[in-house]
Amino acid sequence: MLQTIFPQDRICLDLVDTAKPELFAVLVSKLNQTLFRPLDFMMACNALQVREARLSTAIGNGIAIPHAKITGINEVLGVVGISRTGITYKASDDKPVQLIFLLLSPADTSDKHLHALKLLATALEKTTLRDDILAGSSDTALIWRCLQAADDAIR
Repeated sequence: MLQTIFPQDRICLDLVDTAKPELFAVLVSKLNQTLFRPLDFMMACNALQVREARLSTAIGNGIAIPHAKITGINEVLGVVGISRTGITYKASDDKPVQLIFLLLSPADTSDKHLHALKLLATALEKTTLRDDILAGSSDTALIWRCLQAADDAIR
């Protein structure tokens, strides 16, 4: 469920336009602030950069879903990042990215990783999640409720 992958304390507001390595560092730092046992910061950032170097994870319409598999975790972990002004991201539609859903999954399984990507893709396709989040982009509680509503809609 999206609200489990992206809890309210993993919503990062007011991202600024920056290079992808710095963006990933900000989002992984936000994730680490919420974990009892923080991730290996460099490993997580490097895994995201390696994946991004293969093919941009910007899917168009101002959305990017950077994702990677790493060791040391048992569940899919996520962070939502929002930029009101947009981030240069090499999207296929050349639009700046305003909404980032960062996903880190266990390295030893593809099932959880693919399930999380499918959930997110379904929510973005079949609901107004993108527009709802951007409309409430300065309130983490409202954004989290948007994720909850998307979960309810795709069940």
